[in-house]
Amino acid sequence: MGLIGAVFGLAFLVGPILGGIILTVTGWQWLFIINLPIALTVIIMGWRVLPVSRPASGRPFDLAGMMVLGIMLASLAFGLNQIDTQNFFSSLASLSVWPFLLIGIVLLFVFPAIERKAEDPILNLNLFKSRQTVIASMLSAGAGLGESGMVFIPALAVAAMPSIINEHNASYLLMPVVLAMAVGSPLVGRLLDKFGSKVMVFGGTLLLAAGMIMLSNSSLISMLWGFIASGAVIGLGLSSLLGARCGTSCSMKLQLQIAHLPKA
Repeated sequence: MGLIGAVFGLAFLVGPILGGIILTVTGWQWLFIINLPIALTVIIMGWRVLPVSRPASGRPFDLAGMMVLGIMLASLAFGLNQIDTQNFFSSLASLSVWPFLLIGIVLLFVFPAIERKAEDPILNLNLFKSRQTVIASMLSAGAGLGESGMVFIPALAVAAMPSIINEHNASYLLMPVVLAMAVGSPLVGRLLDKFGSKVMVFGGTLLLAAGMIMLSNSSLISMLWGFIASGAVIGLGLSSLLGARCGTSCSMKLQLQIAHLPKA
């Protein structure tokens, strides 16, 4: 489970590095074109490898839930994207921000009402009655915020070391994070069996916080080795959080399966 979860984190961080390589050797159009053969390969492999399974009895698709969820997420994403951080409060009052945020917030309350009535809901709200599900969701949110912050490492490197780092090679500074996650993920899987999720979550959070603090030290990140060390610490922290999250999710799934077993 730790290795499966690490794939998402590694892909998220490897992408900017590949983007830097592509921009170095060719034009920006290839950032989009390169996805076409990858998508075609996935479609072919999925068609040949994935098993065909169908439910015993068909249930109506939750079209209303899907539409509300899509509009809600799109509205929130667009509204947040239009916020001007230099003029935060004034931009909130603009027509390109507050109507979309309002729609997203309103639908946030409409969506659960629709899902409770759906025969086959997009999101089964009963799952959130489990403490394990809530913990796994919180871990996912925390790890996601940590990963999203990594996107700004190249921009920070350009600002901190303009004499040696430029827009074309800045993405390579994500390599310490990626390598640390590649090394830490299988190790975390073994440590989870020995120490449990609680210890790994606590340790991963401390490492992630320490790496972020290191990145906030202007004198440290003005040197290349400071960036590399910060990235390595952050990568180890993320691998711990991702592995512990997957361990918690796996435990939750097993508990749900046991709960649905027929009683003797």
